[in-house]
Amino acid sequence: MDTVTLATLHGNNEVSSVQVPTDRIYLGGVGIARVDLSPLAGCQDLELLWLYGNCLNTVDLEPLRHCPRLQSLSLRGNRLDSIDLRPLSHCASLEELDLSDNGITTLDVTPLTQCSRVRQLDFSGNPIDNLNLYPLQDCKQLSRIIVGRMQREKDQTDSCFPRVGHESDNRAKTETLDVSPLFWLDTLAHVELRGDVQLRVDPALKYIAAAKALQMRDPITSAPRAIIPPVLRWMTCVHHSKLTAYDYESEAKRAGTGQLRKRLDAILSRVAPGHWFHAQKGLLEGFGLGYLSGYDGDPTLLIPAEDCGSDFSKLKESLLQRAIGMIRSQVKRMGPTLFIDVQALLALGEPELADRIIHLRQEEMESVVIPLDRGQADISDLKLTSYGHSVLSALGEGRSRIPVADLDRVAHALADAGFRLKTRERRGIGGSGAKSRVTRSLFDFVLVDRLDTLTVNASLTEPKSSE
Repeated sequence: MDTVTLATLHGNNEVSSVQVPTDRIYLGGVGIARVDLSPLAGCQDLELLWLYGNCLNTVDLEPLRHCPRLQSLSLRGNRLDSIDLRPLSHCASLEELDLSDNGITTLDVTPLTQCSRVRQLDFSGNPIDNLNLYPLQDCKQLSRIIVGRMQREKDQTDSCFPRVGHESDNRAKTETLDVSPLFWLDTLAHVELRGDVQLRVDPALKYIAAAKALQMRDPITSAPRAIIPPVLRWMTCVHHSKLTAYDYESEAKRAGTGQLRKRLDAILSRVAPGHWFHAQKGLLEGFGLGYLSGYDGDPTLLIPAEDCGSDFSKLKESLLQRAIGMIRSQVKRMGPTLFIDVQALLALGEPELADRIIHLRQEEMESVVIPLDRGQADISDLKLTSYGHSVLSALGEGRSRIPVADLDRVAHALADAGFRLKTRERRGIGGSGAKSRVTRSLFDFVLVDRLDTLTVNASLTEPKSSE
């Protein structure tokens, strides 16, 4: 067996040399305060390097750039304040990296994008501020990631951790983590949170996350559904309970309008048609334009083509005008009118569009015919109309099929609103065709994912009156 000699310094300032094999190196929990890894530069067969549970304040990974077969690196439970991962960009075989339970405050994970086989990352137990996970969206084999400030309980093999003072600090602080880039990792099955972690997400993705969480609670459906990317296997109800969407204005102040625009372009270009409506609704709400979030089409078309530079107000105004233009075209072709606030359009100086929507909504109601079949009434077409949706929401009726005996309550409520409910036996007769006016994404948003119950008409900034 080939061996190599490493020079080490222990906590008692005793310098020693240790002979280790060149393929798998286990030096965990032996009290090392400093180690010179330069002899590893010639170890082409090195597959594993474990230095966990020591007293390392610093470690230079530069020699590892010459170790292309390295698969596993563990520095867990040391005293590291920082770590430069750039040498690992040359470790194409790297599969596991454990940096947990140190004192790392800043971490750039960009070098890991070159590690095409990486599947498990543990950054937990570190007081990292603003951990940027966006580079990891290119790690197509990543299956597990562990984050959070809380450290593990002290272990017999981890002689020098937790780092003095860090454990109590880490437990007291709440970490905020943007998990938006994790949406595109089909292989990611587990996101583990240690301690109090608040998850943030781009508004354009919040309803996609909610759809996944609802599916976790209600996995039984009448028919199998095709998987629509992103898969989000890691999204549990617990994760969703910690998830909040930031608003774009505050994000622009933090990261810059230019950076925000780049992220929006990248996110929306990845959204599959099956989630187009989900994305546009979250996008417009994130800009404080929720009163217009009824556009039923490709959300990338909402983003202005012109460069708005660093002016967030210009970006928002351009988005507003494009949304109005898209809705105008949608109404012209007799499309859906759900989630469009007519009073807001009037305040924005769009009386003709508002009037056309009112007339279209009346036509929607006149065309609705409720199919009856074996004592059941299918009210899904009614839920896809704006007036019908409002009445059913006021009644607290979330079902798409109800017993015919319950239909009287709906009919009376519609009558109070000035509409007559029409029914017809299903035999030989189709529905009213309301479903044909909407995309599959809007259909799923309301009738399958039932996310209409999560929406609110209030926006972050109401439109100013035109008076």
